[in-house]
Amino acid sequence: MDKSRRNRIHRLVSGLNKTRRTQAKKIDILCRDIIPAHDNFVRYLNSFRFAVNFYESIIGIDSLDRILEIAGEAICSDIGVLN
Repeated sequence: MDKSRRNRIHRLVSGLNKTRRTQAKKIDILCRDIIPAHDNFVRYLNSFRFAVNFYESIIGIDSLDRILEIAGEAICSDIGVLN
């Protein structure tokens, strides 16, 4: 194999390796961003779920004592406190 052909192959392989390393860095950055974003999204959904469940449980209740009782039960249930 002549020298120019070897150099051409070397440049091609080097270029492909550089592209592969660049893509690997980009994928790594995306993965490091996606995991915390997913975690934040799950926390937001849990908070939203609590609010929806709470509001559904107090719809139509006209007694302040009963609303406070339901609120206490909802909070205890959400944080895992047993009655």
